[in-house]
Amino acid sequence: MSDMYLVLRSRLQAVKQWVTIDTAVMKAARDGRGLSYEAVARQIPCSAKTYERHEKRGRVPLEQVDRYAHVLGIEIERLQFNATVTVDQRSEGRQIADAAERLVAAASSLERSAERIEGRLDDLASVPAGRRRKSA
Repeated sequence: MSDMYLVLRSRLQAVKQWVTIDTAVMKAARDGRGLSYEAVARQIPCSAKTYERHEKRGRVPLEQVDRYAHVLGIEIERLQFNATVTVDQRSEGRQIADAAERLVAAASSLERSAERIEGRLDDLASVPAGRRRKSA
């Protein structure tokens, strides 16, 4: 096995995430700008064969998406997955109080349910065994 193969193989393993861009979109964008594989590859920069492979497979390395979009003149819509929520310190106390009120209401509801169940069990205990209805 040649050293070149090992180097290329290790480089390919470093690319872990890919972004899918439809093959037809990439081809239409390239043709619309009148560019060949080589012309696009020079601007990215990568080899013409690498660009051709990306276009034909319809996927681009995540770290190069912006470069591909710029060169091809396509717009990439990014979804926000890592949304952070900031809490205003003044409203933090109010949020804690609201959460406490919700917990108290839930506890009261559970207490009422438990009392109803206890009452029903007491009613059942007072009925003679022969008169109890069997539930299905």
